[in-house]
Amino acid sequence: NVVVTDPMVGLTITGSPIASLASGASSSVVTGTYTITQADVDAGGVTNSALATAQDPNGVSVTDTSGTANDNDTPTVTTLARTSAIALVKTATISGTGNGLLGEVITYTFKLTNTGNTTLTNVVVTDPMVGLTITGSPIASSASGASSSVVTGTYTITQADVDAGGVTNSALATAQDPTGV
Repeated sequence: NVVVTDPMVGLTITGSPIASLASGASSSVVTGTYTITQADVDAGGVTNSALATAQDPNGVSVTDTSGTANDNDTPTVTTLARTSAIALVKTATISGTGNGLLGEVITYTFKLTNTGNTTLTNVVVTDPMVGLTITGSPIASSASGASSSVVTGTYTITQADVDAGGVTNSALATAQDPTGV
């Protein structure tokens, strides 16, 4: 019997054992199936090795660790594409009359969406607007595809804002990918 084992958690091996394998023969009937996890994507790939074990005609165990060729035991590396991206949507509501009068408060809601395929950490919203108070930032971690509206900002309308006919500004979202970028 030729038995193929692999310690990788979540890997399912089929086609093993093989009853016998003649000298010089090869077989591709053994396969492994593994479902990629978020941790694998964040790591940028999956690396693993398998072990083949058999007995020679005298009952002595013969083993080999899988490699990239017959003459090595280099682990198989499956590289996974990582795309780190974030989107920020900022909306505003005005308290009081809602007409933007002196002293009314604008509440900004910052909706952050992780639009990439990696986990993002230390998600920070900054806004250069003088007098704006931001709460809920930073966010420790954001999973791929996740959205959050926990970051808010408040700003009290000034006479200069009324004279200008409105308040215009932008915010910036930054985060770190699994490699620290």
